[in-house]
Amino acid sequence: EGIGLSEIAINFVESLPMTATTQIEGGGTVLRWLEHVESNAPVHFATENGDPILIGDQNHYLAGWADDEFWDRIVAYFAEQVELPIQDLPPAIRIRDTEEARFVFNYGAKMLSWKGYEIEPAGVLRISKLQN
Repeated sequence: EGIGLSEIAINFVESLPMTATTQIEGGGTVLRWLEHVESNAPVHFATENGDPILIGDQNHYLAGWADDEFWDRIVAYFAEQVELPIQDLPPAIRIRDTEEARFVFNYGAKMLSWKGYEIEPAGVLRISKLQN
């Protein structure tokens, strides 16, 4: 059930120069450091060279530092596994739901458009659940 540390062989750890990256199949990169691992656990993501980067079953092991694109892919992958809907938001937008309404916060210093609404800088939009 899952992977234990004894089921992973870390052959070596590579510190990557600031300008170096390792490409991930399907998009994204690993930067800063990369572990070269061997395991018979399922491989969820691999480098373009075919080296496992995210492995596991019940427990998972990430063998490097994911950039933003790769991290987004990891989150989307696991959300899909448990049928959790996700949505991309502009960096300054946060959403909170209550029973009666959805609140959309603009933490940014500029006006933002979101789903046809204009939200002032540092503003809050309240949408009644009855409108949805």
